Amino acid sequence: ITVQGKVRVIPELDQVDPLIGVPVALVREGKELQRVITEAPDGRYILPNVPITHNLVISITLRHEAKTPPTFQVVHQLPEALGGPVIYATTRPFTVTASTPHPSVRNIHFADRFTDPPRETGRGIPLDRLDDAAVIYYRTYQAWKLADSMSQSFDLLLPVDIVAFSNSNGTYWSGPRSNDVNPPADAFI
Repeated sequence: ITVQGKVRVIPELDQVDPLIGVPVALVREGKELQRVITEAPDGRYILPNVPITHNLVISITLRHEAKTPPTFQVVHQLPEALGGPVIYATTRPFTVTASTPHPSVRNIHFADRFTDPPRETGRGIPLDRLDDAAVIYYRTYQAWKLADSMSQSFDLLLPVDIVAFSNSNGTYWSGPRSNDVNPPADAFI
């Protein structure tokens, strides 16, 4: 069976933003069975050869993995090096049977309020902030794509942490800069 769909965020009822370049993992009982990266232009993913079984979940992580090494990731409250978890979400468990439609379409809205909302978000990440975190990812993706189109080169250590919902400094990127030079304060986005 093939499971496919689109990963999106819907910040407004009349707007749909695709989450492009994020890993989509098929997981059963904590074990990753397979992993793909969502594609442009619409955040599409295809998980082929899904086994007939129960207790499957799809896990989506807000880390841009379309390139190696990953270019950026959205973390919660602290940079990853200081214990801030990369924001992810999993769907509710589902079952694939011999009678499951082929392909099985599972569009995933990275939010708490739409069809098939995520049920788990990682350590300390509130469900009601998933759509905000996904919009932060989407806007960062747009900025990164614009910089690429202008042939801007970055010498930052990758992946760059985009810190969302910081208790102290708002939303910002953080981490070692080029040539081991670190400014006294993190740059705000």
